[in-house]
Amino acid sequence: MITNQVSKEKTSEDAWRNIQVNRDRKFEHLVKDLVDSPDTALFRFNKDLMIFGAMLGYNFEYRKPLPTKSEDMIQITLQTYRNTEDDGYIYLLGMLENRHATCLKNENLSETVKIFEEYCNGGLDLLNDWKAEYPTKKMTEILMEKIAEHTQNMQTNHQNVSNEDLEINF
Repeated sequence: MITNQVSKEKTSEDAWRNIQVNRDRKFEHLVKDLVDSPDTALFRFNKDLMIFGAMLGYNFEYRKPLPTKSEDMIQITLQTYRNTEDDGYIYLLGMLENRHATCLKNENLSETVKIFEEYCNGGLDLLNDWKAEYPTKKMTEILMEKIAEHTQNMQTNHQNVSNEDLEINF
């Protein structure tokens, strides 16, 4: 009896590992260009591109919902992020968005992952638009220009980050 109960508790505690982290299939060409191609790759793994996309989406305040059809999405399990401790980026975005650490509870992880997915989708959409805008440039050049442009805009608008803006309730 006790072994069975422990086994059930262990299974429910580990359920988070199987949560799917989705991305839109329409960005598969970005994966080929930025992950798979030896000549143009900037990232080692698909999940690294997704993390970059999510951080880009967050930085540009651009969340874009995923398609509703599962065949339009590609999945990676949350455990894949956990294996290299990259799941922290998912949790970070959840806490920044919710301003509360309850997003880290097992029962709230699906919503936290959804936040990450939407920022990732927004960031990949930005990358896609930038690549379309400058089709002859390498992505590294485009990113350098966009980062410089964004930094200049932030300085011009005097957008500084305050520690109060980063407060999270525990």
